[in-house]
Amino acid sequence: MTICRTALPAGFSWGPNGRIIFANHGGGGLWQVTDAGGTPEALTTPDSARAERSHRLPHVLPDGRALLFTIQRSPGGWDDAQVAVRSLVTGEQKVLVESAADARYVTSGHVVYARMGTLLAQPFDATRLEITGKPVGVIDGVMHDVNSPFTIGSSGAAQFSVASNGTLAYLPGGAAPEGEYIPVWVDRSGVDTEVGIPSRSVGGRLRMFPDGRRIAFPVLEGIGIFDLARQSFQILNFFAWGGARIAQRSRAPFGALPRHGNVCFTRGGELV
Repeated sequence: MTICRTALPAGFSWGPNGRIIFANHGGGGLWQVTDAGGTPEALTTPDSARAERSHRLPHVLPDGRALLFTIQRSPGGWDDAQVAVRSLVTGEQKVLVESAADARYVTSGHVVYARMGTLLAQPFDATRLEITGKPVGVIDGVMHDVNSPFTIGSSGAAQFSVASNGTLAYLPGGAAPEGEYIPVWVDRSGVDTEVGIPSRSVGGRLRMFPDGRRIAFPVLEGIGIFDLARQSFQILNFFAWGGARIAQRSRAPFGALPRHGNVCFTRGGELV
């Protein structure tokens, strides 16, 4: 069944009280919707005065009375992310851990979270919603989606799950390295030659203009256009569905599966 329409998600959690809480990858706060379907309602709003850019990666606690979530504070960066907790009864929320992301509560009475590819565990009182001890390292090298300069990546999500019996399952890989993509020409004999586009500015999906003189590709700020003859780089931005702004640049490098057994997932912009 279709539950609701949603943009590309940045995590969702299905609580025991029939409420699904989710986030959008494009930013903003957390949303909630009943598992019977309906119109989503806003649950949280990032506080710009505290330099909050988005709330994401929610995790409802077992009793359904509170949830953990991640506060993103830098675009594409996670060194200064925060793990927060919010009461779903009173609406009170507070920061629990600095420089951390994607926290989960485990039955041992700990919150487990990621810090640039390393998992740490910290004692947590689920009744008082407070950290009660110092962090302990669990394991290094867990795949952690950080460092990507492109909009689809850098979600902050860590690829791990902890079962009720304490078993940890995870994907190895660590924090994603900063991308160094080098576009090349490849001739019929398989010999490649660098195009000349700065390596940190493009991640794929290049398209040649019909005149063969320019190449277009997605960048974080909009659409990049590289002029082959002039060896120059421009960024095309759109604002409020209106006019475009061109920025000239040189060739210099640029600095859930709940207990009742049903599955919730996204398909074609829908939460199902």
